[in-house]
Amino acid sequence: MSDVFRTMIITAADAQLVRAIADMFAGSPQHMWQTGLSADGKAPATHYIATGYVPEGYQVMAPWQEWEQNPETGQWVMTFSYPGRPDIVWQACQQPIPDSDPPQPKVPCTLAQVEGAFQRSDMTSQDPWVAMGRLGLQIVQPEPMPVPQEIDPDNANPSF
Repeated sequence: MSDVFRTMIITAADAQLVRAIADMFAGSPQHMWQTGLSADGKAPATHYIATGYVPEGYQVMAPWQEWEQNPETGQWVMTFSYPGRPDIVWQACQQPIPDSDPPQPKVPCTLAQVEGAFQRSDMTSQDPWVAMGRLGLQIVQPEPMPVPQEIDPDNANPSF
């Protein structure tokens, strides 16, 4: 087994937990799940997306699905689903932070929260644009910048 490419889409409601779990395992999720998605491409984001290669050791823990598009109807059909191992992830979250007194879990959460985040996630080997299209999601676009006002409309300060 080697690293595999994944497109990973999570709900906005699960973003804080999933980022914390990624940080616990990988140590730097700052770049993960920062791109917001929504049905109309407008804020607020309802989902977040990250893409990249998942290291071999983590593949068994994360959920993933495979999809195929029916050429006749255009409908997407799930052909494979692996629920991941939320139990293993939750157990890792409950390990105490070193030197914390009293002991504090690395990621405070319940098993039900991890299971729910896994169930609501969409993790595939699909191209991110294909996965977003299948889910009817677009990248959230920033608000347009206001048109700047003229700095010196009457030319009172020729240095401008």
